[in-house]
Amino acid sequence: MEIADTVLQLAAHKGVLEAEIARLQTDIDALKQLSHRYGGPKVAKAAEPLKDLSLLRAKKEAQLAEVEQQMELFRLHHASGRQLLVKLAAEGQTAMVPSLVGPSLNAMTNSPILADATEGLGKA
Repeated sequence: MEIADTVLQLAAHKGVLEAEIARLQTDIDALKQLSHRYGGPKVAKAAEPLKDLSLLRAKKEAQLAEVEQQMELFRLHHASGRQLLVKLAAEGQTAMVPSLVGPSLNAMTNSPILADATEGLGKA
């Protein structure tokens, strides 16, 4: 896999993970709201799904942190690569390639977290 492909795929995964985390947080908040609203024995029944959603969110946050760390490493190395290109250009060496990155990035995903387009539980 080429470097540009890797960076683009990491950027796509970053967007998907951010959307999944936001959706999980919405669902966690909605479940908490319903638990408080109805109280009693139903709160105990909601504890396990709430724990599962929180664990899944933590897993996704860890994955996002790892993706962001790798993207930061690419960014740091990009500066030294640019300096090398300036040096090569100063010596008369040139090479041109079309731009691979546009103003925005759209990602396709098979995320089950994002599959349902309906609003979260807490929405009226």
